[in-house]
Amino acid sequence: AVRAKDILDAYLALTANLTCLSDEVGMNYTQEDIGVLSTDVVAYRGWWSFEVMRPLFAVAPIAATREQFLDRAVSLFKLLELLKPAPLRAMARQLGVPKDQIKDFASLKLLACICQLATISKEQGHALAEDADAVVPQWNPKTELPELRTLFALNGLRSSQAHTPSTEREAKIASDARVFD
Repeated sequence: AVRAKDILDAYLALTANLTCLSDEVGMNYTQEDIGVLSTDVVAYRGWWSFEVMRPLFAVAPIAATREQFLDRAVSLFKLLELLKPAPLRAMARQLGVPKDQIKDFASLKLLACICQLATISKEQGHALAEDADAVVPQWNPKTELPELRTLFALNGLRSSQAHTPSTEREAKIASDARVFD
């Protein structure tokens, strides 16, 4: 339960920070607009009361079968599925990211785009919202942030569970599982 609460707290911190960025670029999205849940509502109702949290505080069997492991990946990703792509895309566009470079991005890749821009900004001493014109040209959509590697691996496991067994699927599962040791 402690880990589940920590995950929710991290998710709420993420959406709160995205809300601040939204305000800085003049878009004024709320936490609910970006990621459905808000810090205030969670504090009022209790973190354990949300259906999306149930899989996070369920005990995973140590001797899980492969299918149980993949089903667990699906259930663990449910919280991240609350991130909405429209506000993330709008913020990236407002920062100056070319539309054609992110047109096919879903929420996780849009989040990565914004995080990459923030990383570039921080490394170079820029303020992202104010100096986006200096930051965005340096953005490379193929750059991987180590901090997001596990999220992408979890997403890979989740999507692998939805596909028909094949050699390619097995290689993808093995590759994504290695990220978690």
